[in-house]
Amino acid sequence: MEIEIENRKVVIEEVGDRNNIPVIMVPAIGRPASDFRLLSEKLAKNGYWALMFNPRGVKGSTGLDESLKIDDVARDVYLVLKKLGASKAHFIGNAFGTRVARMMAEKYPKIALSSTSITMGGFLAPQLPYPLLALDMIKNKENKKENFKDVIEEAYFSKGNDCSIWLDGWCTDVIPAYTLALTRTSIEELKSAGSAPMLIVQGEDDVFAPVLAGEIMKSKLKEQVRVENLPKAAHEILHEQPELLAKVIIKFLKDVDNNRFFNDSSSEKDHLKEIDKVIFNDKTLNHKILKRIENHNEFFKTYLKDKKVILDYGCGVGNTTTELAKSYGIEKVYGLDSSEALIKLAKEKATENIEFIKSDIYKLPFSDNFFDAVWVNERILYLENPVKLLREAYRVLKDGGVIGINSMDFDSNITTVDSEIINETINDIENALKEKGYNIRQGKYNAHLLDRAGFKKIVSKAEVECYSSVEDKENLASFMVDIKESLGEHDNLDDVKKAWKVWIEESWSFFSIANCRAIGWKESKEE
Repeated sequence: MEIEIENRKVVIEEVGDRNNIPVIMVPAIGRPASDFRLLSEKLAKNGYWALMFNPRGVKGSTGLDESLKIDDVARDVYLVLKKLGASKAHFIGNAFGTRVARMMAEKYPKIALSSTSITMGGFLAPQLPYPLLALDMIKNKENKKENFKDVIEEAYFSKGNDCSIWLDGWCTDVIPAYTLALTRTSIEELKSAGSAPMLIVQGEDDVFAPVLAGEIMKSKLKEQVRVENLPKAAHEILHEQPELLAKVIIKFLKDVDNNRFFNDSSSEKDHLKEIDKVIFNDKTLNHKILKRIENHNEFFKTYLKDKKVILDYGCGVGNTTTELAKSYGIEKVYGLDSSEALIKLAKEKATENIEFIKSDIYKLPFSDNFFDAVWVNERILYLENPVKLLREAYRVLKDGGVIGINSMDFDSNITTVDSEIINETINDIENALKEKGYNIRQGKYNAHLLDRAGFKKIVSKAEVECYSSVEDKENLASFMVDIKESLGEHDNLDDVKKAWKVWIEESWSFFSIANCRAIGWKESKEE
């Protein structure tokens, strides 16, 4: 297939049904898109439209010159998708192509469902000289030399794997231009990957791009990244481990498409009951910290002009519900939660314009287009299937209606006292919640979640909340100790209390964390 963009020709190979979600693949430097043939066939069999992209100068694609930059290639990919009428896509890159895949997620977040990097070159120097020697031989068209096979084998393949696929098929004339394109891209740009889910697949024996590179990316982007290191593979994973590679990639794509990525658990049990045992128990239920967390809705009130009927989705004990009901012009606020115990307490706050309902949070007891606005705060956003939940919010929201979400992100927390016990307390709480299906590092993805659920005109920001006054620090410390105790860990409870007491007494100590907020609208049919 040939596509004309900006007076240039792009040659694309395709496999699969055009009605399926597109997966567009960008090859290694100087390699043709046909390197993805085996993977494309697997993708097509699993319900994807596989698009193998030949960059400028490769296999008939035109427009190559030495001013080329990586974001030029990314723009070509974007224009191709636009020409094909695709509004969303997954991006896969091999070697050089990984830079393009990640840049697509960074530069074009509205269309990027995910990015996959097959190897992570460019982060660390090769462990052996063979990769650079191999590139020089390829660039200089020395692939007929006697030692070329040995060099290719050492550079790109795990010992014993067949390297014949890479002895031919090179587009050597393009290598200088793409090498220059790499030099024009900063390491920070290479480390960027937008906010879409990212898969990194590496060969355990890769000397060109050592597996530590993937761990560096994982440490930077944390929950956004999944890393898979494949055995008996080096740099040319596409042909060394085609079956295993396809299996890993397809699982990742399915997890993203079925909203399972942000938590690997795929069970459908309701985690809230277990989570509430940790957070909403007899010791913590009326804690001032919970009231403070639940009242993070002030910014949302500015969007409620002319809104009459509101849903507080995951209302807990109803503190936020009562605050929303005070907004000018609000006729009715529904507070909904799946916890019978919390709804019972919430009903004590019910007034003429507030109604509390116990319900399955994934199947709301309201008709389509029922609410003018929906508010979602903290706890239910941390669950394993937040997009499913937000799509249900989309269903019950009227055309032109607004949704507001808020959640803290523990990637942003700062504790000024370097106390091993305090850090252990925070880690213990996080791990306990994670075991129950709760991801407290998800706040940074709120805007992405709204986008996945279908909302438009999304606005996102973060505000830092700081606990620095003596009263604030006492409340926070008490809350942390109470949760630690609710976990059933009493062995060092006295030491924990002492550590937090020391922290409170330090005049310069504080704890801060970012509240990640996003607003989105359900598109009006008139727009």
